[in-house]
Amino acid sequence: MLTNNLMWSYMAGFFDGEGCVSVVGRAGKLDAYRTLAVQVRFAQKLKTPLERMQIFLKGFDIRSRIVTYPSNTASSLDIQGIGAYRVLQEMLPYLIVKKNIAQDALRLRKLFPPMQGVRLRWEKVKDADN
Repeated sequence: MLTNNLMWSYMAGFFDGEGCVSVVGRAGKLDAYRTLAVQVRFAQKLKTPLERMQIFLKGFDIRSRIVTYPSNTASSLDIQGIGAYRVLQEMLPYLIVKKNIAQDALRLRKLFPPMQGVRLRWEKVKDADN
């Protein structure tokens, strides 16, 4: 069995070669609740490494999902939201190629923290003459 540090370093190496970070828009039940979320994705033709990483992440209560693309027989392990930030933070000391991208994503969370209960709504302002 791999130690936690060894597994995080393995995932960082895997991510450097076969991973990406995306900023995705997420809509709640109403369009008024739009937020941004960071997504971490590991892509691979073989599903086994992704399944093992998913089991490892589950031990840290990090939710993820494996998506299989039938058109090109590839799969990806997708992690969003708070779990994505946790994964980036844990992999950060071991990243080489995508270290700057991970740091940018982590800075995004500090600059724009989640605001629960805040409702963003665009309303037309009435003219002063009306």
